Amino acid sequence: MTMLYNALRTEADPELTDQKNEAIRELAAQNHFFHNCMVTFHHPEEFNPIGMVEFIYKDHTALKAFYTVYIQDNLLRVSLVTLDMVRLIDANIQSFLQKLEAYSFIKDNTQALTT
Repeated sequence: MTMLYNALRTEADPELTDQKNEAIRELAAQNHFFHNCMVTFHHPEEFNPIGMVEFIYKDHTALKAFYTVYIQDNLLRVSLVTLDMVRLIDANIQSFLQKLEAYSFIKDNTQALTT
């Protein structure tokens, strides 16, 4: 019980927390365009680290997922999960958008090969 209690009381370095909040703002500041898809990160209220991501394709198909910006081992990370909480991408903040784009490209090519 004491270990859990102490772990729950532990807070991140305030500077890292500020960087996390800034990363959330930056993701939501603009639409991101990957191949045939526009990705919009919806800014969570009151810096809640879990937000919604919307993927809108050129054929007007829309899909949604969750994202979270979090601190692990004094590093900022971003995770993209489905609405059923299946983790698709988990990366440091610097490489997240590149991994998202690469994942999008792989899926687009796979779909093109199977249809």
